Amino acid sequence: MSNIIRLKRIDDIVNLLDMETFVKQIKEFYLENKGDAACLIYGIYGGDEALKDIYELKFDSNFFLSLIKLNIKHKYALKLLYEIYTTTKKRDIKKEASKIIDEVLEKMNISYSEFKLKCMPNLGFNSKGEREFNKDYKLILNSDYSLSLFDIKNDKILKSMPKKINEDLKEEIQNLEKEIHKFMRANSYLLSIILIDGEIYSYDLFREYFIDNILMNKFASTLIWNLYDKNKKIITTFRYLGKDKYIDSENKEIKIDADSFVGLASPVEMDDKTINKWIKHLKDYQLSQPLEQLKLVKLNKNSLQKEVKKLSTIEGTYGAFKDFAKRYEMYAHDKFGETYTFQSNDDDIFSISADIDEDIEHDDIIEIKLSFGNQNYNKISSRFIYTFLVFIICSFKLNDFIID
Repeated sequence: MSNIIRLKRIDDIVNLLDMETFVKQIKEFYLENKGDAACLIYGIYGGDEALKDIYELKFDSNFFLSLIKLNIKHKYALKLLYEIYTTTKKRDIKKEASKIIDEVLEKMNISYSEFKLKCMPNLGFNSKGEREFNKDYKLILNSDYSLSLFDIKNDKILKSMPKKINEDLKEEIQNLEKEIHKFMRANSYLLSIILIDGEIYSYDLFREYFIDNILMNKFASTLIWNLYDKNKKIITTFRYLGKDKYIDSENKEIKIDADSFVGLASPVEMDDKTINKWIKHLKDYQLSQPLEQLKLVKLNKNSLQKEVKKLSTIEGTYGAFKDFAKRYEMYAHDKFGETYTFQSNDDDIFSISADIDEDIEHDDIIEIKLSFGNQNYNKISSRFIYTFLVFIICSFKLNDFIID
């Protein structure tokens, strides 16, 4: 049943029915036998609840991927698609999920990075950063992503885990802490890629991706953003303070309207005075960033081609070389030794390569060659070059280029 299609004529008939009663009946039918036919009907018309129920039964299957395709306009279906793609161990399922994702990207005209933002989990936390476990306890997500256990009955934050607390709840909290750690690491890398690409979002999408999701909200408040007008020209830089409040580098509050656009700011687009103000601002408020957005390095922003030549060959460990490629989701090929490339939304290309022996060890020092280009021979974005050079300097600890 992999080639499932949805017929408009059937939809028209279903739309004449009382949907609440119809969904209740098809759910009962599904619960009674859970066969493919029942899953199909319930999956098509039962909404997110149906997908959640069937997901637990048929998670790793082409059948379930077919149901996702039939519900692809729903945000929850996209989240399940991404979860399957990133967790399945079955090669054929991963391949089919990848194919569906490519179709979604083309249809929605979005990048893979934006697709991941659309699929971002909130790990069960509400907009206040709270996750209720039962009538006795809830967890509070702190600004540093640590967790505090809140005693609901006594209306207080507990300093330590109560001895009488259920073992299952203890384990759930421990697992959640691990999930938060994974979230932080994965999305710091995602934000780095978004910075490289210079992606710009409408204000509504900015709110959806970075404000409404409490986990991303805490990231967003540590970052510096560009505010663009309706023609996508930079107006100013700003920081999000929470509660719909935004300030510029002069600590003056700014208003953002629905016609505006927002994207991560790059130092290559700022003057040194503005950069230093933001660095001081972050230091004054004791804020640490999840990526090297404002890292001070010895690079001449006005002469990046000369800087590229200086860094055309560097040394680093084989492990750091592999980790860098993985972190920025670079494409691997071995046409010229071991080579990894990153291609931006504008077809700018960055490559790192090295000649690797078969008996290479993780900590062995190797010579790494860097290069920039554009697939269409267009001018390479200054943001693209500058950001990758900063990431290279920081990742390979090139101390001659780092300003303390």
